Amino acid sequence: MTTGSYFIFLACLLFLNIVALYGYFLSSKASFFETVYEAPISFSLKQAYLIQALSLLVGFIALFYFSSEKEWFFKSDFLYFLGLTVLFGIIGLIPEKIKALIVLNSLLELAGITGFVFLLPESASFIRTDFPAFVNQLLIGMAWFVIYKFFCILANRFEGIIVIQSLHIGFASLLFYAFLPATLIPLFQVNGLLLPLMLMLAPFYCIFQCELPLNRILRNFFCLLLTGLIFFTIPLGFWGISLLMGSYIFFELIVVIFHFLTNLGQKEKRPLFFFENLKEKSNLKRDVVRVVMHYNFLMDGLVFFIVYLNLQIQFVVLAILLYLKMYMNIMNPISINSGLFELLKGAKKTAQIGISGTSQAVSDLKEIYSKKSAAKKEKAEEKESEKEPEKEPEKGKDADEQP
Repeated sequence: MTTGSYFIFLACLLFLNIVALYGYFLSSKASFFETVYEAPISFSLKQAYLIQALSLLVGFIALFYFSSEKEWFFKSDFLYFLGLTVLFGIIGLIPEKIKALIVLNSLLELAGITGFVFLLPESASFIRTDFPAFVNQLLIGMAWFVIYKFFCILANRFEGIIVIQSLHIGFASLLFYAFLPATLIPLFQVNGLLLPLMLMLAPFYCIFQCELPLNRILRNFFCLLLTGLIFFTIPLGFWGISLLMGSYIFFELIVVIFHFLTNLGQKEKRPLFFFENLKEKSNLKRDVVRVVMHYNFLMDGLVFFIVYLNLQIQFVVLAILLYLKMYMNIMNPISINSGLFELLKGAKKTAQIGISGTSQAVSDLKEIYSKKSAAKKEKAEEKESEKEPEKEPEKGKDADEQP
């Protein structure tokens, strides 16, 4: 499939999606106006994400049918991956009201991800270690599962993160489509479908002020799809692209771990997620979305330079420094005018303070535990000492009665 035919294919798919999505919107809006005197003011499009998920599946299958490079779809087991995303959506039907069902969901998801990783013929090239291929594949599956579960938690808390991440991956893929090596073209043709389709949800969220609820079925589907498209770029040799495509997810994961550790030694707890700290700075949800989208577009530019200049480490380090600057600007407003290297020094100091605080908190917990255990031992010894004098006279009586 040439570049021109690919964009014609995108236009046709987008037209069909607009007809389906806006037809659903107009029919829902008409029924909403008929019952508006009985209904609340807010308007909800409950099936919007479902329409986009079906459109993506139809687009992936049609792209496979019209593509001239079907070998990539078979070598990468992408069709099996699409089946796995549908299976994860079905797993979302299992309720999570009981802890046993939550554990069952997690085990099924872990088994599905690791099982798919073992199917990949090039999965050993994800991580280059001295361990055997089996261990490498297991590590890949565990890492993918952790990122997937964290993305699910983030999607439950951060409204619109699915659309933001989809636009990020899709825009990055189409931005440097003309500069791609031949080995990357099929994958980024797949990724490029995300931009026009998921962009259609933006007017409902920003202009029409509609609610776009995301149930667990579609949450599982989109979270696995987006994290999978990030992981698919690693075997092709462009690990820097995968890191930048999932940069915000990785950034939030690191921030959550860092805040959790630093909160152990503090009385005033701060929010774990970075976007929650952004919400405290501004009451508008749009401001949070704008900040995240601006940095995602900045990462798209870095991805373009990775492909164009064939440099990965330099731009990944630059991305880390940029995210560090954003974090310090929000969490420490004094450092707004500081340079990247000054922020790096400040981050080292805060990390050292956080580590010392966590070590002190752990030592305090050990002292409390040792005091409690010592108190329990003292109580047990007192009880034993009280029982011993009661038993001694009974023994004396028995001795007097025997002769």
